[in-house]
Amino acid sequence: MGYSYTHMVNILNHKIVAKGKVFSIHSIGLQFPNGKKVKHEYMDSATGNGRRSVVIVPVDKNGRILLIELYCTGVNKREVMCPTGLVDKGETALQAAKRECQEEIGYLPKKLVHLGTVETAPGYSTHSTEIYLGTNLVPSKLQGDEPEELKVIRTKFKDVPALIKKRKLQYATSIAALLMAEKYLEKHKT
Repeated sequence: MGYSYTHMVNILNHKIVAKGKVFSIHSIGLQFPNGKKVKHEYMDSATGNGRRSVVIVPVDKNGRILLIELYCTGVNKREVMCPTGLVDKGETALQAAKRECQEEIGYLPKKLVHLGTVETAPGYSTHSTEIYLGTNLVPSKLQGDEPEELKVIRTKFKDVPALIKKRKLQYATSIAALLMAEKYLEKHKT
């Protein structure tokens, strides 16, 4: 009949095979409850000197979302996405969300609502991202760590599907954040 998915797998061996500035690569031998043995690799953002990240959906008083366009090395192209960044050491996720908005869009959200936490690729990464909705935006610019000035794009929630279809907005965490924010705003209309 099979086995219950509540049984944990046995870790047979584990080693770090590479370590970089943002993450480390681990190799792990596993044995599943059915006896099958496999070798997996995964990225660990905690031991690789990385941290959790935040994604913020900033919405202005007119209901427009402020997105950014920046170059993404992993896919070698410019992407449109929500403001995002790592939580610095000694900083809370909430503090990081405020800082990232100031650095990337030049606004401080006076109100931040935590919408949830997502795991970006749980099959091969330990990384998690805190999702926030930012409203009551006031101008406030901080110097960021980006190598170029980021382009800010104002759009409406109704225009997001077109950005996805045109392959301008492909970052899955931003798409999840936009969906979460839109549902939250629909539920909490005043």
